[in-house]
Amino acid sequence: MAEELTYEKILSLFNEAHKEIRESRKEMMESRKEIMESHKEMMESDRRFKEAHELRAKELDERFEKTEALVNKVCGRVGEMGNNNGTIAEEYFTNALRDKKMFANVKFDYFDQNVKGRVGKIEDEFDGVFYNCDAVGIVEVKHKAHINDLEKLITKKVSNFRTIFPAYKDHNFYLGLASFAFN
Repeated sequence: MAEELTYEKILSLFNEAHKEIRESRKEMMESRKEIMESHKEMMESDRRFKEAHELRAKELDERFEKTEALVNKVCGRVGEMGNNNGTIAEEYFTNALRDKKMFANVKFDYFDQNVKGRVGKIEDEFDGVFYNCDAVGIVEVKHKAHINDLEKLITKKVSNFRTIFPAYKDHNFYLGLASFAFN
């Protein structure tokens, strides 16, 4: 038979349910607290990761800048060495040619070094140029000459000289390539 529900019995059941709800709520609050702590830890971990990543990126940028500066310095020095070699070659050969004023068994009256000129879009520089009343001698100087230097002298330099200095366009041309080494 069914037990009779009395006020005391209902109150007891209500108190037990209330106690279970309080305990459940306490467990839920503890779980929530654990979740919040875990979330804080994850956020802190994420912040530290971002800081470490930014620091590493900054270090890599600094290393790259230092490496780039070093490469530029080395390239500059190598370029200076190349320029120095070219200057040495020019000084050596033009000093020898200037005094004799003799080139290709032709006697010349004048010798000029580093002759530059421009007409319109045609601009050129000639390392050594001999002159007399009917001939021009062009000597290009290279530290280490290549076949394309000779081709350029024959195909471009003479044409440019005649255009830039038209007073010599009908002169006989003698060409020379002076170098310490030839490929």
